[in-house]
Amino acid sequence: MPVLRPSRLLLLLWPLGLTGCWLTDAELGSKLRVDIDTSEDADPLVLGGIEPAFGPTSGGTEVIIDVGPLTGNPQVQFGSAAGTVLFQTEDQLVVTVPPAVAAGSVPVSISDGGRNIQSADAFTYYEDRSDLVGVLGEMTYITYVGDAWGTQIERPADFGYGWVSFIEPQDVSIAELSYGTTLDTCSSNYTYTGTLYDRPVNAASLTMNSGSTVLDFQYSAQNLEFSRDLTIAEFRPGSVFDLHPLPSSTFPSYGVEGFAKTPLPFQVTQPEFDTFITDDFTVTWSSDERGDYMLIRMDLYSDLAGGFVETVKCLVADDGEFFVSGSNFSTWTPIDTTLRLGVARVIDSDAVLAHDNSEVGVVGMYWVFGLAYADL
Repeated sequence: MPVLRPSRLLLLLWPLGLTGCWLTDAELGSKLRVDIDTSEDADPLVLGGIEPAFGPTSGGTEVIIDVGPLTGNPQVQFGSAAGTVLFQTEDQLVVTVPPAVAAGSVPVSISDGGRNIQSADAFTYYEDRSDLVGVLGEMTYITYVGDAWGTQIERPADFGYGWVSFIEPQDVSIAELSYGTTLDTCSSNYTYTGTLYDRPVNAASLTMNSGSTVLDFQYSAQNLEFSRDLTIAEFRPGSVFDLHPLPSSTFPSYGVEGFAKTPLPFQVTQPEFDTFITDDFTVTWSSDERGDYMLIRMDLYSDLAGGFVETVKCLVADDGEFFVSGSNFSTWTPIDTTLRLGVARVIDSDAVLAHDNSEVGVVGMYWVFGLAYADL
């Protein structure tokens, strides 16, 4: 067997700083193992997916990064800002995204034990739109009660509909579009004076589900909304609907839990439909369940004019009753006037859009409509 001469052994030990001494075989092996266990000999990092790959500029989004093999104390950068590692395994990180000074895509860099890997444009920041509404919509069902429906005002069949429209985030609500913003107030012939701007999502349809009920909404370029008709079975009173990820190439694709909620049916107990009422009257309704608010719509139909002449709308608290003053009406004319009264319970969504923190302004409405006759 070959013999290693002392001069050659010294040459091998010199780079380790061990010249001038003799080590046992165990000590020599230990020293060699320390030097061999370096980043140059560890497997290179492999970066997989980042989920989600988007978030608001305010930061705080928790993302899961598939990367490994991890051996030490990994550091993660989003652009030039450091993320906070919350949890790690050998091949995965959970990281809180740092704030950003501007919207846009940034590289994600990971370093671990002297090894580095980067993915360009791997995370996209969106401007934070907290406290603004980024999508409006309705899940609505309308029922008609009473026996006074006739030739002037025909009784429609009960029906439902739904619509969803993504907008440039702003301070707005479904109630404000038609009823105003001040609770327990009424207005005659209310008109919304603001402007809504469409936010294109480039998708032909969107899908929501509640349990086994799956609903597809088709996009209308004319109306700038996704919409469909709803049966009572599809409306699913008292249910929560989740939005599926949008099949869009320009809008972040992710699901939203609690995207829409539908209220349970209720009864209007006053005024009594099919009877004569004065212009001062109280509206009461069953309140086993409370909504976020109630809507009251009163349309005055004039036999003399041959049509509807005034609409009074009230935005009220869901506390079981509301007094309607005759001062709200300018065309209340006894004898020839019929009142079409509608009462709706409304439930707001409390969901947000994850990419920019804007609120989901989709509401669930259940309406009850009936007729009464104007009296002195």
